[in-house]
Amino acid sequence: MEAIVDLPTKKRRILVILANARTKKKWVRRRDLYRIASRGYISRLLIDLLNESLIERKGRPKHYLYRGTERLHKLLNLGQLPRSSLDGLRKEERPRLQEVVIRPIEDYVDAEAMWKESQRVTFRVDSHVGNWIRKHCEAPSRKDNAEQYTYSCSAFTLIISKKNNCVLIMKVPDWQKALTGWLMSMGLVTSDINFILRQVHMQLPGRISRYEMPVFDRTLKRRRAEFVVKTQVRDEFIVSNINYSTDVDLEVYGHDFLVDVWLSVLAGTQHNQVVALAALQKQIAELTRKINELEAKSKKKREDGMYV
Repeated sequence: MEAIVDLPTKKRRILVILANARTKKKWVRRRDLYRIASRGYISRLLIDLLNESLIERKGRPKHYLYRGTERLHKLLNLGQLPRSSLDGLRKEERPRLQEVVIRPIEDYVDAEAMWKESQRVTFRVDSHVGNWIRKHCEAPSRKDNAEQYTYSCSAFTLIISKKNNCVLIMKVPDWQKALTGWLMSMGLVTSDINFILRQVHMQLPGRISRYEMPVFDRTLKRRRAEFVVKTQVRDEFIVSNINYSTDVDLEVYGHDFLVDVWLSVLAGTQHNQVVALAALQKQIAELTRKINELEAKSKKKREDGMYV
């Protein structure tokens, strides 16, 4: 197999997605890769990768699931950077201009694989509500001095201590619907439920959000590249950096509303690239039309002149 650094962009992206699936103990469907390349290309590539033991699969035919192997993970992390064409030049011979290449963000990070860490807020309830909640939670272990009772589902996790201090961990966007349904099912009155929801929403403006997106250039980890940008005004802050906790991810975290603004700007930049490309294509089409008109007029004048 050729060196990883020489791979086409679409092939590099597919390999990183498959390798990330193994890191996060997930599997990738074939149709998830069709957004990157055609069906024929994906089919041929998957067969080649299986033959080279770079990926593994499970399931039944037409419904296979795929992910990378350890060998693929090592190949991606051991790629070599090409030498610069300026290495042999003296200092005075080097150009002073900085060349900037604008490319879509999808060439650098897997934005569609972005994931958000679970968010948590803390609040307190009275003894009456606390006793009702504890009756519908799992009892604490004997070693738990705080006597924390826990209820967990796919949408949220609620932890309540013996002193009625609560921690709510929100896992999905529709956590509130699931929480409300659970509180109603245990027999709490509407006023108690509304009080709990108000307590939670009071904490939300100041909560910390954290997003991560896989980075396609896996050689950053081998090169120990560091990147951290922090912006802070009084107590409000936002930080973006390259994170190596799982593999190689672009991480942004900070106060929730600032992170939302950052994501909006990122999306706006991406959309702007699409709009700029469409405008350029329109300009090219308009120029082509004008050239064709000029050529047609020139041809007609020549024919009229020959006729005379």
